[in-house]
Amino acid sequence: MTREQWQKMYDDEKIRKIAELCGWKRDIRNVGPKASKAPCWLNPKTGEYVLEMLGHTQFPDYLHDLNAMHEVEMDIFNGTSGWRIEDDYLRHLSTAIGIPVDKDEAVSPYICSATASQRAEAFVMTMRGEP
Repeated sequence: MTREQWQKMYDDEKIRKIAELCGWKRDIRNVGPKASKAPCWLNPKTGEYVLEMLGHTQFPDYLHDLNAMHEVEMDIFNGTSGWRIEDDYLRHLSTAIGIPVDKDEAVSPYICSATASQRAEAFVMTMRGEP
C-alpha cells in the first residue's frame, strides 16, 4: 500500500485495515437470544468476539487514540507479535511527520510528538497492508 492509497481511504476503512494487521479476524457467529448468525470480529488480545453492526465494528480508535497506537507499538518493540520491524516503523513514522529519512540516516527525535493518525499510517506502511 502506498501513502497515496492510504490517504484516499475513509477513516473506518483505515481503522479496519489496522485491526486486520493487528490480528483481528472476521467470523460468522451465532448471537442473540434466537442464536441468529451475524458477522463478528475476534479480538486477538482478549479472545472475545465483537459484533459487527451495519458494517461497523467497535475496533480501537487507532486514528485518534494514542493509547490504542501505543499498544500496537508495544507489540512491535517488545516482540510479542513476532514482528521485528522497529527500524522500518521508525523510518515510516519519520516520513509520516514530514521528515523522511534514508535507510542509513538517524531517525528524527520529533517522532515522539507524532499523532495517533501518523503512527497508524507508519504502522500500515511498515506492514505493507494491501488495500
